Amino acid sequence: TEVLQHAKQTVGKVGIITNGFTQQAKRKFRRFNFSGLVDSMIVSSEVGIAKPDKQIFDIALESVSVPNSKNALFVGDHYDVDILGAKNAGWQTVWFSPTHQHQTTLEADYTINSLHQLIELL
Repeated sequence: TEVLQHAKQTVGKVGIITNGFTQQAKRKFRRFNFSGLVDSMIVSSEVGIAKPDKQIFDIALESVSVPNSKNALFVGDHYDVDILGAKNAGWQTVWFSPTHQHQTTLEADYTINSLHQLIELL
């Protein structure tokens, strides 16, 4: 939650896009105590679209009233679904790769191995 608190203070709007089911997402939301730190949570099963589809990223922007994808930053740990999906939607990207995975064609704007590195980026 420290990273989310910092993001909220630094950028102002914080959202979550998750592929999955509503009950599972809400359980995680409560478990990690994201209340007050997250402005929007887009769950693929609720909107009928999943990452990497560009539309789910557009829905997320609209949900936090950000008119331009160039002003959005997506942090994800699944390269093909998260990073390539967000890049296709015009977002800046941070690939969270704790196991130091390496892609031959790296399209992420940044790569981090620890979530605390995100604090330095913001």
